[in-house]
Amino acid sequence: MRRARKLLREHAAKADQVEEVLAQRMTQCEDVLSRRRELVQAREVIERAHKRVLSTKSRSGAAATVFFGLGTIAVLAALSWAVVTRTFPARYAASAVLAAEFAETAATPEALESWQEFHEKLLLDPQLMSRAAERLAQRGFVELSQPAALKLKLEQDMTWSVPEPGRISFELRGLGRESTSRALDSYLTSLVAQSSSLRQRRSESSTTVIAEPVRAGVEPIEDPRLAYAGIGLGGGVVVCLTLWFCIWRRMVKTKSAFENSTAVDHLLEDARWVDPIQKIIESPGDGSGSKAA
Repeated sequence: MRRARKLLREHAAKADQVEEVLAQRMTQCEDVLSRRRELVQAREVIERAHKRVLSTKSRSGAAATVFFGLGTIAVLAALSWAVVTRTFPARYAASAVLAAEFAETAATPEALESWQEFHEKLLLDPQLMSRAAERLAQRGFVELSQPAALKLKLEQDMTWSVPEPGRISFELRGLGRESTSRALDSYLTSLVAQSSSLRQRRSESSTTVIAEPVRAGVEPIEDPRLAYAGIGLGGGVVVCLTLWFCIWRRMVKTKSAFENSTAVDHLLEDARWVDPIQKIIESPGDGSGSKAA
């Protein structure tokens, strides 16, 4: 009996020790759980703040995207116009007037008619073509440096008329406002020089002068630049959109993979979580049962 009472007292003492240990572990577990709840709440607060930041960032990102898109279109439009202006210049019309001047005697109808017939025959004269082609070559017109090429150009793009006796009006059409004006000026200067050199062969004694200097119209008569610039702008926009789409798709894939990986980590973390109170309750119970046995 004494031995039984002694064993009971020892068993009761051990039970008290186990209860004390369990109480301590319960206190620790409650502290851990409270901290876990605080961490969960802090995580929710952080996630809400992160969503607000993402929302603000998305709005600013959309505005930046619109601004960047408009800037890109403006740059592409400027580049397209610059390239097209150099590659496909507009066609302009330059005009001038030649006239006959009589120094001593008044101009008679016969003299004016003779002057006009002489200069009409002189317009495409081979000697004039050679002189004018040489002058054009000196001024940088390589494509018109040959008499045959110059004659073909004048036959295709130059027109002339007689607004009144003793005056011949010329109009030359070509690419570029300045180049067309310079080409017509070179031709008429050569025409005046050729006419002066052949003055002795003429029946009248007039002097051929440029009564109205060469002037080119401000507006082009044909302007394909706008259409070509639009084509270039459209092509540039398509290329930029293609590049942007490829980069955006790659970024979306990378972001999606990162988010999926983060979500999987969170799920695994929740799956590995074991309630410490349950674990502590189960562990001492197994130990005490084995000791009691």
